[in-house]
Amino acid sequence: MTSEREGEVDWRRVIQLMEEQLVPIEPLEVMQELQKIRRRLTEEDKDIDAELDYEIFAVALREKEGGDLSEWNVRFGPIWSETSEDGTVSDWPSRAALTPAMIDYWAKRARSCPHPVLRGRYAKLVWDLARLISDGESDYQMAQIAVDAATEIPKKDAAKNELHCIRELQIALFLAHSLGDQDRIEAVRDAMIAYEEAVAVDEKLGLWGFSFDSFVRDGRGNASEEVQASLIQQLEERLSRLADVKRETADPWKVGAAVKRLASYYRKKERNEDAARVLRVLAETFDRAASAVEPMRGYAFLEQSHAVMSSFGLTDVADSIAVKLRELGPQVRDSLKEVEIEGEIDGKEMRENIDKVLSGVTSGFLGFLSGFRGHSTQLTWNVTSCVLCPRNPDIVPCLIQQLVIQPDRLMN
Repeated sequence: MTSEREGEVDWRRVIQLMEEQLVPIEPLEVMQELQKIRRRLTEEDKDIDAELDYEIFAVALREKEGGDLSEWNVRFGPIWSETSEDGTVSDWPSRAALTPAMIDYWAKRARSCPHPVLRGRYAKLVWDLARLISDGESDYQMAQIAVDAATEIPKKDAAKNELHCIRELQIALFLAHSLGDQDRIEAVRDAMIAYEEAVAVDEKLGLWGFSFDSFVRDGRGNASEEVQASLIQQLEERLSRLADVKRETADPWKVGAAVKRLASYYRKKERNEDAARVLRVLAETFDRAASAVEPMRGYAFLEQSHAVMSSFGLTDVADSIAVKLRELGPQVRDSLKEVEIEGEIDGKEMRENIDKVLSGVTSGFLGFLSGFRGHSTQLTWNVTSCVLCPRNPDIVPCLIQQLVIQPDRLMN
């Protein structure tokens, strides 16, 4: 066996072990592993097997979710892409490197690979990218393989983490609907609901609510009224646990994630009393959280609560929060402290930063600079920064500080 062949066996063995052992994987990590092998082969001046590049290309591409499209006007696209001043586009992986041989290789792998993450990846690539090098035709069987592979991932614990598995199921649901395949739509729906029941943890935002989003909010999955009612009830129960007054600390952001879903659904169904009920739970949670922290952080909590109540038209609650904001304003003002940071910066860069500060005053962030001491091209400065609370006039006066700049000391 030649040295080149030894290198070839090396990368193939890496993938073979992943497949045989059903190692939980994430495409980006596979790419990094294969790239290390490719760099070693290059350093040793060995031939690079074209199929190694096909594998790297497959796991390096970035996949868009839902109906979003990449720079190539398809679901997959490069990790990075930039356009130069003359209009030249540079990207990696490069669209110019996509060939019929690559598509054929992925199609073969999609039909034979035992690992559901990789099998689904190859199939989605063929379904999505074949149209870029053919006459717009894609093999619908590739989409079917991709959907079936996604439903296998949670059963075999083949994804690197829960969020990866959720993303694969969401993409599979989109594909199944694109095919109009009712059996596969329902298979993905059942797999997604079962997976959420298995992994959901109240304290981990990303691990719950995705079934509600897909089958209640978006109306996908051919979910029956009974299925939708069950998902709504589960979310109500989760909200009750998260907002329980017996808890030492109730996280308003987690409570908000449940409330916003429920309130939007209830408003859509003209169940306004239910919408108001859950929104008041969120307002109370924000109020409790605000009273347990320092004034400035509490003010931020109440501002967020005010924004949510206003967006849902719950004006009576929003007005009561506005009163609390005005009352809290003097405490925020009195709690502000000067923070000094010393360092050196190029005079030209300082002028650019000052311009940015001055132009951004109305965006909610004020920087105050004083006591400039410059020499040559260097400058030593003190900076005091604080957050602007535009809704409260009691806070603004304490932010209006003198800006002392000595232009003659800012040297080029």
